[in-house]
Amino acid sequence: MGEHNLFQTDLSQGSELHQVLEQELQSFNDVLQFSQKFVSEIESLPVDVLSNMINFRQKWVEQIHMFEEKRKTLQAMADDEQVKAYLKNISDMASKIVEIDKKIYKNLQKRKLKFIQNYSTTSSQARSFSRQVETKDSGSQRVDIVQE
Repeated sequence: MGEHNLFQTDLSQGSELHQVLEQELQSFNDVLQFSQKFVSEIESLPVDVLSNMINFRQKWVEQIHMFEEKRKTLQAMADDEQVKAYLKNISDMASKIVEIDKKIYKNLQKRKLKFIQNYSTTSSQARSFSRQVETKDSGSQRVDIVQE
């Protein structure tokens, strides 16, 4: 009778593992679909929209992390082909999400550098103009002193 209870526990843990994997896979799928909607428009989206998107996705990432922790605990007790298939799908989706993230962060970095370059150029031009005005003013004062 004790062996039968042990078998029932193993089945329920396997079933629970499959449920966790299903939920984790669905979360990865949700993040991927959400991210793919934005990646095609990344160049035209304002920085605040991209920032909000990243923050919104963080909720999914936290949920996925929770599923991964639970899965690791349950997975130690079960190892079958269906689990391997789930893990392969999750890994594939995670890779796609990482590639999308690279594009997003690369775009944000490019925009940041462009902003810094524009700001630097504008600041340099303003300082140069300011020096030219000072030189003209001080130069005319020197001429006035020499002429008197």
